[in-house]
Amino acid sequence: MEWYESLFDERYLTFYEELFDTSVAARDVAFAEQALATSPGARWLELGCGFGRHAVEIARRGYEVVGLDRSTSMLRLGARLADEAGVTVRWEPRDLRDTSGLGPFDVCTCLYTAWGYFDDRENEAALRAVREALRQGGLLMLDVTNPIPLLARWPTEIWKEISTGVRRETSRYDAMTARVTTERVLFLAQGGRLELPASVVRMYAPHEVRAVLHRCGFTVEQVFGGMCGEPFEARTSPRQVWIARRAGDVASEQVPGA
Repeated sequence: MEWYESLFDERYLTFYEELFDTSVAARDVAFAEQALATSPGARWLELGCGFGRHAVEIARRGYEVVGLDRSTSMLRLGARLADEAGVTVRWEPRDLRDTSGLGPFDVCTCLYTAWGYFDDRENEAALRAVREALRQGGLLMLDVTNPIPLLARWPTEIWKEISTGVRRETSRYDAMTARVTTERVLFLAQGGRLELPASVVRMYAPHEVRAVLHRCGFTVEQVFGGMCGEPFEARTSPRQVWIARRAGDVASEQVPGA
C-alpha cells in the first residue's frame, strides 16, 4: 500500500486540527475566485479536496463543484459538512489521475501540495487528466511548496502544542530524488501516542513546475508566492501558486518574478 492510501483519514485531521479553521478556506477561495477571474455558476473541480473545506466554501459561493479525492473517509466527512452548510457538492472517490467523464470544467484548483505524490511520469499524468477535463480556455490553479527557501533548513523538527497533546513533525530532504519525507507523531495529553504513516512528496523547483505545465498542455499566465496573492520570489516565497490556461487558447505567456 502506498503512503497516500493510508495517511489521509481521521488521524490526519486530529494531527492538523487547524484545518477546521473555516476562515482560512474562505480566504483561499476568495483569492482563487479573483486569480481565476471566475464567477458563480461556473463548473469548478477541486482536485485532492480532502474533507472538502474548500469545496464546501466554493459551493457556498454559488459554483457547481466536484470534489475529487481517493480517501473515502475524508469524502464522507465532506458530505456531512456540505449538508450542514446546506450546499451541494458532487463527491468523487477517485485518484487524481482519473478525471474521465467529469468535465468540462471552467476552473480547477489543486491546493496545499496535493500534487507530487507519484513518480514524475504519473505526476504529469495527473495534470494531463486535468487538462482534458477543462473546457477550452479553462484555468488551473496549482499550489505547491517552493523548496528553494527550505533547502537550507532541512532536516527540520517542529513541535507544537495542540488541544489533544503535543505533535512532532520531522522532515528530511533527499537531494538525489528531490523528495521530502515527513514523519508525524502526536503525543496525546491523556497518554500514549498517535503515529501517522510517513509521507514522501516530490518537491518541484519553479522552473520544473513551469516545464511540467508546458509538457502537460498548459500555458502559464501568472505565479504567486502564496494564497493571499503575494508576489512570487523564488528565493524566499514558501509557496508557488501557478495560474495556467489550457494550451492553445492563448498565444503568450507572462510569468512575473519567475
